[in-house]
Amino acid sequence: MKRRALAAWMTSPLAVVTGLMTLASIVLMLTLDRPIAELIHQYTRRGDQQFWRSVSRIGESWFYVAFFVFLYLGGRALFLWSAPQPAARVYAGIARAGLFGLASYALSGAIVHSLKYVLGRFRPKHLIGQGDYGFAVLAGDPSYNSFPSGHAQSAFTAACVLSVLFPKAAWAFLSLAVLVAASRVLGGAHFVSDVLFGSYVGIVSVLLIRRHWFADVGAIRGGVFRPSAGYGGVVHGK
Repeated sequence: MKRRALAAWMTSPLAVVTGLMTLASIVLMLTLDRPIAELIHQYTRRGDQQFWRSVSRIGESWFYVAFFVFLYLGGRALFLWSAPQPAARVYAGIARAGLFGLASYALSGAIVHSLKYVLGRFRPKHLIGQGDYGFAVLAGDPSYNSFPSGHAQSAFTAACVLSVLFPKAAWAFLSLAVLVAASRVLGGAHFVSDVLFGSYVGIVSVLLIRRHWFADVGAIRGGVFRPSAGYGGVVHGK
């Protein structure tokens, strides 16, 4: 039974895609990561790097976490204040949406920071400054935390959650996430494989959280709210 379950998981789309992304990251580490980082350092001016590092701030997680906390607490408070009026169902959906965002961040953040600590990958600055390229596994040095990129993870987690809540603006959210991921490479903060895998973690975390616990969350505009039974259990339509 256990062998069958393991075999089923290993052939699942999630396992296959994760394996392919891991393989792609390893190939990049062995081939393109180093020359791309050296090329960027050689041809990018200090002012340009500062610009890209400023762009990277769009991906900082504190803003999005604060936004989702606001949605949850605000929606919950309004739900309690307005119950049992019909409007309470709308506020319940807002609270549920905020909780969806926080859960997605909790999962993606836990994965990324665990990998950072365990793998201890050197950053491009170590390559450029000391010629160090590789990993310091379980070294415990916070400066050896290049893989995966936390900014890319944060940007894509936020983009995917917001795309669920505001589907008409999905293209804008995802474009910003791509820009943030690119800025981490162009600003000399990460290798290409770092942002590739960080982006993947953000995307897949949102998909898993929604599939298993928040399939009831719909769009805030142009869609519906489907709060769980604990928040009223009634669908608020368009």
